[in-house]
Amino acid sequence: MLCTFNAEKQEFSSLITLGKNVCGHPTIVHGGLTAAIVDETFGGLNYVMKKRGMLDPGPAFTVHMVMDWKKPIPAGSHIICTASLDSIEGRKTWVRATVKDRPDGVEYAAGEALFVIPKKHPLDKSTDGAEEQGRAHAAGERAQTESAVEQQVDS
Repeated sequence: MLCTFNAEKQEFSSLITLGKNVCGHPTIVHGGLTAAIVDETFGGLNYVMKKRGMLDPGPAFTVHMVMDWKKPIPAGSHIICTASLDSIEGRKTWVRATVKDRPDGVEYAAGEALFVIPKKHPLDKSTDGAEEQGRAHAAGERAQTESAVEQQVDS
């Protein structure tokens, strides 16, 4: 997978090669995987825009997502999922995405979602050492993931 970000268009794209072992029906990519790819691409858009100061800081959660599957994706396909910012209202961010075989090509699916930054993140309440250790472990994993995404986006 390769990820790119176009700051001028406020678009984040994921370029993905799908194998033959991701089928829901023989030779057709599972629709649930398509939805997961769209949601992850939305997350990439949110992450990069937050890192660049284009969105408010803090974790954002998918609270609503709608998908339209337009054509089956053949197994073994190369796809591009492109997410863009639709609008921002306070802690709410609306995004949309398409899944195609190339930028101006066949559209397989489209999605829209609402992300919300909670008023207080559930992990903000510290009660004991175990919870703090769990937070530290999660932060380390998050830092590794962020580093990998930054390397892909910046290259």
